[in-house]
Amino acid sequence: MKKVVRKECHFGNKLVHKFKYRGKEIHLYCGGLFRGFNPHQCDVVISTVDLQIPMSTLKKDFLKDFRDCEIIYMPVFDFGAPEYTLEDYRIAMDLIVDNIKKDKIKVGICCEGGHGRTGTVASVILYHFAGMKDPIGHLRKVYCVNAVESEEQMEYLERFGIPVKNYLPTKITYSYNTKAYIPRTINVKYKDGHIETIAEEELYIYLEDPNVIEIIIDGKRFTPEEMFFGGAYPSYDISEFW
Repeated sequence: MKKVVRKECHFGNKLVHKFKYRGKEIHLYCGGLFRGFNPHQCDVVISTVDLQIPMSTLKKDFLKDFRDCEIIYMPVFDFGAPEYTLEDYRIAMDLIVDNIKKDKIKVGICCEGGHGRTGTVASVILYHFAGMKDPIGHLRKVYCVNAVESEEQMEYLERFGIPVKNYLPTKITYSYNTKAYIPRTINVKYKDGHIETIAEEELYIYLEDPNVIEIIIDGKRFTPEEMFFGGAYPSYDISEFW
């Protein structure tokens, strides 16, 4: 009997491609915040997470040395498609090469799971800025079979001229860190000391609750700020150019 080898889901910062843009070498990484993506291993991170902190509470200085990396916010609703134009992506890429004073720049793209939104934005960058003819196929081969999840995301990429006819949206089935994915036990701790067990898909709601002081996942403890960058990082919102 032929042995079946199951391809596992990605974990950590996955280098998906290297390419030249305006004379600088871009090292493009993809990942999911729930799957070990570490922003500090990048020079700049394009975050597609839709859970954002009001811009009025954040520093306006873009690409100022702060906590090892900088963040460009290009928020997209979970499983949704971006509303950004090709010019928006060009603005982001130009800002990166103009402001990061390195010949080789580590650029990370992330969302929560690292599948749909990450794969969609990465596909646009690979196709239009790296000259890759089949970005979806490339990402599903070298990064994750779940890259680009929803029909809406596929339709968005098709409008950008990206080949999609050979690919179907992926079902939301995961494997996690070399074993079949099982929803994790997540507890939230409140200021008054009591702890509540929640479903993983409800985490976004609790991260916005000012009374929650700690998130406990599989015995590991995080502050809400550590889970989604929080107010600890400066940010840059691409929508300021709209």
